[in-house]
Amino acid sequence: TMSSSQPVLPATENQAHTAQNPDSSDWALALRLLLTPGLGAQSARKLWRVCGSLPAIWAQPFDTLAQALGEPLAKALLTDPSEWQVHCQRTSAWLASAGQGIAHSVWTWDNKAYPAGLLALHDAPLLVFARGQLQRPLGPALAVVGSRNPTHQGRENARAFAYNLCAGGHAVVSGMAMGIDAAAHQGALQADTGEHCPTVAVVGTGLDQVYPRQHHGLSQDIAERGWVLSEQPIGTKPLPHHFPLRNRLIAGL
Repeated sequence: TMSSSQPVLPATENQAHTAQNPDSSDWALALRLLLTPGLGAQSARKLWRVCGSLPAIWAQPFDTLAQALGEPLAKALLTDPSEWQVHCQRTSAWLASAGQGIAHSVWTWDNKAYPAGLLALHDAPLLVFARGQLQRPLGPALAVVGSRNPTHQGRENARAFAYNLCAGGHAVVSGMAMGIDAAAHQGALQADTGEHCPTVAVVGTGLDQVYPRQHHGLSQDIAERGWVLSEQPIGTKPLPHHFPLRNRLIAGL
């Protein structure tokens, strides 16, 4: 039988989130797809596209899903993932915790706010978690990344490159790692004119986490003037294999 259960969401949603995601179940259903064992991002997006919407996926007869995915995967799709409720609760709490002029949002794959550059990826994330000045347009962007242990001159070169790129109208995208990444974010913030998003940090953790810990201040500075993005669900710790994954998002942006 088809599961009809939905995550229980709090009545209060972050205003920015509500404006960009009028149906608050979209991100919850996207999380359900993401957590379905054996369902890869490409298969999930194909299913999403063919059905036309997220709710329509679970409105399909079992036989239709079994024909498209195979019986084992169809059964997995119609079974609530064990951690789904927990993830929904964490995400709802994180959305509600936004304040002090910093927006929290979740962009589903078909959301207008979802960065266009990421759609070109063959494995574009089903969800992008976003924190910061999300009303600021991104505009043209360039990535500046490098060593975690640069020379003093290397660090200054990265800062200067980023400063001039941002002053010239570009956003600087990096990974908020130690060394060159941090210098690039700092250079862009120093050149910020307030006209566009100066810098985007793409991180390998949930947005309720900061890694490395020394960058709590930098993360806050970026959120106060730029964007901090992640494909990792809220609560995700800094696991080694997540950092190479986030590099494709930096490249896509």
